Amino acid sequence: LYVLGHRRLLVAAAVARLSFFGLFFVCNVRDSPFVMFKQDGVAVLVLVACAWSNGYFCSVAMMQSPHAVHRAHRELCSSIMFLCLCLGLTGGSLASFALRALLCRCNPF
Repeated sequence: LYVLGHRRLLVAAAVARLSFFGLFFVCNVRDSPFVMFKQDGVAVLVLVACAWSNGYFCSVAMMQSPHAVHRAHRELCSSIMFLCLCLGLTGGSLASFALRALLCRCNPF
């Protein structure tokens, strides 16, 4: 169930998640000039879809990556995957402040 047919499909799906950035940009944020969806429910649905796809694709990548390398390199591969996961979560958190600053033209802190 969790295995995607091809590694390139996983990469394409992960890159397609970048569309959530644009969707958040047009959701209802106070004083934003780009609002297309005024209902808060749309923003919640986008957030839920983003969270679900993040969890799913990260889990699939973490499970498949050790099997994509030679047996002797699996431990190193797992460590690198964990590092990338931590860097991605940190980058996403920092990007939320940048998005807030762009949308409200204010200090996000």
